[in-house]
Amino acid sequence: MLLRSSIGIFAVIFASITSLNAQGFTESFEDYNAGDYVVVSSEHFDTWVTGGGGTAGDAVITDSLASDGANCLEIEQTNALGGDTDVLLLIGETEGNWGVNFDLQMVGGAGGYFNVQGTEEAGSGTESWQLNFAEDGAGTAAIDGPWGTTTASMATDEWYNVDLVIDLDQGLMQMSIDGEILLQGVYAGILGSINFFAWTGGTGLGHYFVDNINVAPSTVVLQSVQETEVNFSFGPNPTSGEIRIETGVYGASMTVYALTGQALFTQRLDSPVQQVTLDMPEGVYLMEIKFNGQRQMRKVIVSR
Repeated sequence: MLLRSSIGIFAVIFASITSLNAQGFTESFEDYNAGDYVVVSSEHFDTWVTGGGGTAGDAVITDSLASDGANCLEIEQTNALGGDTDVLLLIGETEGNWGVNFDLQMVGGAGGYFNVQGTEEAGSGTESWQLNFAEDGAGTAAIDGPWGTTTASMATDEWYNVDLVIDLDQGLMQMSIDGEILLQGVYAGILGSINFFAWTGGTGLGHYFVDNINVAPSTVVLQSVQETEVNFSFGPNPTSGEIRIETGVYGASMTVYALTGQALFTQRLDSPVQQVTLDMPEGVYLMEIKFNGQRQMRKVIVSR
């Protein structure tokens, strides 16, 4: 059963992503052998970091389990900081209403991460992350994007179906898991790629499986939503801890969240421009600004 709540939720690459087929494509991994590298075998994938197919960042096809058929894609962490497995499902659509559907299974005691890239060059800026999904290895997933945040409770060692509807013409997106709608919100940019990464935000090891990918035009009609009017900017990002936040208003509130959704601290911003100290370990966090019932959220990276 999936549970939702309204609580809060990296690497630079320059990978040119182009549309492989205007009608979409499927990838079930059945045409390959166990042990094959997916970037070497499939035209639909590339590595996040430089090196390309057959290197440490490539993902391996396995026959150890599958949601259907014999094979699936294994995303496994071999590095305590995340990775090395880190691949992009290349889509590269710039207009239209698209559906992206795949099966996902998290390994018990481990977790994983994927995001939807809204830019041609993956990870090239804040606008790159249009949706982030981070499972903590204990059955809780934190999900965020420009629309806000939500959470889902997902049992490990079970297959779930993830369904994304991304309407580039309206600038809207929707996410469902096993048919239950978790969120609908704004979407900015193109449908560049899906990044599958072996990472849990420092809460454990990353290890999960992906199967039965389908990318196709969607017939789901998303209803327009009102985009929040509150806006803010901040920098530097990454930061060593000191950041300058510009909101343009008096009395906004700032909350910083861990990627698991845990609120770490809240501070009132008494000035339209304010200096704030982020006294926390190195890592990736979410900073939310609220004002007059509206909110915006951005990723902030602490690096010393």
